[in-house]
Amino acid sequence: MYADRAQLVNGCDSLRSSIRKPLSGLRFLAHITSLYPLLGDGHTMFLPADEDGAKRYLPLDAVWLQDHLYIRSNGTVDERLAPGTEIFAINNVPVAEVMDTLLMRQIRDGYNTTYPLWILNHWFKEYFRFSFGEPERFDLLVSTTQGNAHVMIDALAPDSIRANIVRNTTRAPTNEPAFGLRYGQGDSIAILTIPSFEKGSVSNAMIDAAFSELRQRKADRLILDLRSDQGGEPKYAKHLLAHLLNERFELVHKGPTSGWTKPRPDPFTGTLLVLMDGGSFSVTAMVLSCLERHQRATFIGEEAGGNRTLLAGSPRHVRLPNTRINCYISTRLWQLADRPNDGHGVMPPVAVTPTIDDIIHERDPAMEAALRVLRGL
Repeated sequence: MYADRAQLVNGCDSLRSSIRKPLSGLRFLAHITSLYPLLGDGHTMFLPADEDGAKRYLPLDAVWLQDHLYIRSNGTVDERLAPGTEIFAINNVPVAEVMDTLLMRQIRDGYNTTYPLWILNHWFKEYFRFSFGEPERFDLLVSTTQGNAHVMIDALAPDSIRANIVRNTTRAPTNEPAFGLRYGQGDSIAILTIPSFEKGSVSNAMIDAAFSELRQRKADRLILDLRSDQGGEPKYAKHLLAHLLNERFELVHKGPTSGWTKPRPDPFTGTLLVLMDGGSFSVTAMVLSCLERHQRATFIGEEAGGNRTLLAGSPRHVRLPNTRINCYISTRLWQLADRPNDGHGVMPPVAVTPTIDDIIHERDPAMEAALRVLRGL
């Protein structure tokens, strides 16, 4: 869809000819992941061998925001590396070059960049290791109250990093979001959070109960939070949409799970706002695409990580024989709509991206924007 046969063959030939000596498993992994932009399929991925050995990482959680790299959580004992500290270089490599490398070697649907960024902002140290290996020490050029300074830190194992983050954190740990319904202003503004469409995280009964409560409370404004929802089972997505649309709909136009679905007899017909980000992927992208086609919602946040027109999936698992690298290769295609594929996810007309201060102080600018919109109605 995003590269013709000649381009893909040339890419593989170029990779093959550039290997001039044996590579470690991690180095070979970094080598082949540069194919991702040609593939344009967020469900096709290469991961390290199960027997990856003892792992040591850059002991920081870092986030890339507005072309700057910041520390989100400090996994060291060095107090100079507080949350919010900006990193300018790692082992004398400017962070812009680091991020160019990591983004080039990251999965995505089509031309999307928010999903690669979402992944890196959740697992920066892991993907840094995949591409830059396991140095024993890291020379960080960072911002300090006295100006920019070099800080030397040791690579650490995951248990040590987690222990240091807990010790350095003054706030109580934030629980992972779970399926739930709450209210933002009396009973009139409802907030439904669906962190996953996977079995065990959501069910048709849970969805039915939520909308039954909305009817009982006579809520007429709903914020549907689908941020960081990487998808799951299409049957739960269809059941949700049957509560939100008052006409029959296609979650998928052509491919697995295609066909028409009827709405519920008593769907929610009030104002609907949907929060989304780069982690809104796979089946969640199907939900967003359907709502967009029916002009049912106002979208707030970032471009969805999953494609709005064509999705691949149902990956086949293969282990490479020498490195034991795990490969997941998509085998099926879902056409969500009968239209040209622009290589992008649903775009929000109300674009909101958090700042490092928002993250550190646990502010939610997308939710605040949604509440402002609804309170103005």
